[in-house]
Amino acid sequence: MIKAPQHLFKFLLSAVLLIGTAFSSSAATSIGASFMGRGSDQPLAASDSAGVVPQIHWNNLPDDGTFKGKASSLIDSAGGFTAVTLFYEGSDSWNSDGPTVTPNDKLMKGILKANPNPDCAPTNGTTITLTISNLMAAATYNVIIYAIENGTGAFATVTLPATGLNYFVAETNSFDGTFVRSTDTLGAFDYGNYVQFDTVTPAGDGTITVVLTKRIDCTSDTVPVQWNDGIGVPAVQIVQVSGPGFPANTLSSAITNSPSSTNVIIGFPVTFTVGATGPHATQWRTNGVDIPGAVNDSYSIAAVTAADNGVVYVAVVYNNINTNTSSPATLSTHANDVPVVITSNPNDTLTVEGSTASFSVGATGNFIQYQWQKNNANILNATNANYTTPPAVFPGDNGATFRAIVFNNVNTNTSASATLTVDQNVPLRPTQGFLKVERWLNLDTSERVAGINSVRAAIAGGPPTSIFYIAGPNQPQTSPDLQQFGTRITGWVAPDVTGDYTFFLRSDDAWSKPNFEPGS
Repeated sequence: MIKAPQHLFKFLLSAVLLIGTAFSSSAATSIGASFMGRGSDQPLAASDSAGVVPQIHWNNLPDDGTFKGKASSLIDSAGGFTAVTLFYEGSDSWNSDGPTVTPNDKLMKGILKANPNPDCAPTNGTTITLTISNLMAAATYNVIIYAIENGTGAFATVTLPATGLNYFVAETNSFDGTFVRSTDTLGAFDYGNYVQFDTVTPAGDGTITVVLTKRIDCTSDTVPVQWNDGIGVPAVQIVQVSGPGFPANTLSSAITNSPSSTNVIIGFPVTFTVGATGPHATQWRTNGVDIPGAVNDSYSIAAVTAADNGVVYVAVVYNNINTNTSSPATLSTHANDVPVVITSNPNDTLTVEGSTASFSVGATGNFIQYQWQKNNANILNATNANYTTPPAVFPGDNGATFRAIVFNNVNTNTSASATLTVDQNVPLRPTQGFLKVERWLNLDTSERVAGINSVRAAIAGGPPTSIFYIAGPNQPQTSPDLQQFGTRITGWVAPDVTGDYTFFLRSDDAWSKPNFEPGS
C-alpha cells in the first residue's frame, strides 16, 4: 500500500455552484484577506498589488495567538469600506518557506494552519473554518483559496459538497513567483498553490462557508508517517462576477487615544500611535499636509534631526461614515551630551571544546549601544552588554580575543580584550590536574575560624577580585607577595597510578578548609 501525505483541504461551501464562464478580468471588484501568520511580519501595503486577480487594498489579518477571529467591514480593491465580514478559525499558524521580496511573495508567506494533534484520531486541530458573510444573495463570485505550507508533503482535498466537486492538490512550500491553479479531480494530487471555484452564489443568508480538513491516512498496520505538520492557507480572495456590488459598511470609526507629545535625542527613532475602533483607515499629517505612505495606526521616524524640533503631528481616522482627527502631538528634539563610560571589562575565561563561553561589559551613559568583536572583527548580531559564543572549537577558538565597542552619539570606547582558552574534551594524560583559582582581596586577617569566616562571607558577597586557571595540581607562589586575601580552588587532579591516596592541602602561611569529592 502506498501512503499519501496527510494534508487534506476540505472546502465545505454552503452555496450553489452556477455553471458558466469564469470571470477573470483584473478590473473586477474584489476583496482579499491575507493571513500574516507567525514569524513573517510582512504586511501588504495598501498600494501593493498582489493575487491571482491582481488587487490593491488587501486586508492584513495579524496573528493574535488564538488562530481565530473576526475581520469586520473588509476593504475592497477600490478602497471602499464594505459590510463584508470574514470569520476564521484554525489551530495553528506559521509562515511558508518562500521569500518576502515582492507583494505576491508577502501574500504567500504567512499562513493559517490546521495542525491535528495527535495525527491519527485527533481530538483537535483537524479543520480550518472560513465564513464570508454579508454577501449579496443575488450576486455571483469567484472564490479563490490560496494554498501553501511550511515544509514539503502537504496534500489537500478541496470539496464543494453541494455539487460533489473535488479538487486534489499537493501544496507547495515556497512561492516561486508563479500562481499555479490545481484542477485535478481524479486524485492525482497535482502541485499547485491555489484553488478557484467559479460563479458561486452565496447561501440565502449571504454567506459562503469554507471548511478545510487535513487529510489523515491511518489505515496502515505500521505507525503512520508524519508527512507534514499541517495544511496552510495564506489568503482568501472573492471576486465579484455579476449582480449587485458589495454592501457598504454601516459602522462608524472613533479615536480612543490620541498620539502623545515626546522629546527625543537627535539621531534616535520615535513612534507616534493613535488608538482607534471600528472599521477605519488612517492618514498621518504634519502642518496640515498628508505624509505620503503614513497610513497605519503608528507612524515612525527612524532617526530624528534638529529640523524635527517643534513639528506637530495629527492622525486622521476615517471611513465611509465619518472622519476623526486626533489631538496634536509635538515632537521635541535635543542633543545628548552624556558620554558612555566603560565601568567593567570582560574577563578572560575558559571553556571545554563543544561548550559555550560568556563575556560581559559594564557601562554607564545615555542610549548606550554595543558591538562585540572577535579578534578585532565585528560579530554579527552581537549588540548587547553580554555575549555568549557558539560552541567552542579546538584549536581554532583557543586563544581568541573578545572585546566590546561601547558607544553613543557622543563618544566611542573600546573595552580591554579578554582571551578565551579552550580545553579539549579529553585532556591529555600527562596533564595531572586542572584548577580554577578564585581570589578575594582585602579580607580579615584574623587566624583560624575568623579568617575562614571572612573568606566565606566574601564568597557569598559577590564575585572574586580575579580568576585564573592552572593546568596541574599546584598553585604557584604569588608574585609579588599578597596580604589579606582568600582563595577558593576548584578542579581535579589525577595521580600517576591507581591506588589509595591521602588528600591534603599545603600552604606556606594560611588556614585551610578542604571540601572535596573523590573522582574516578
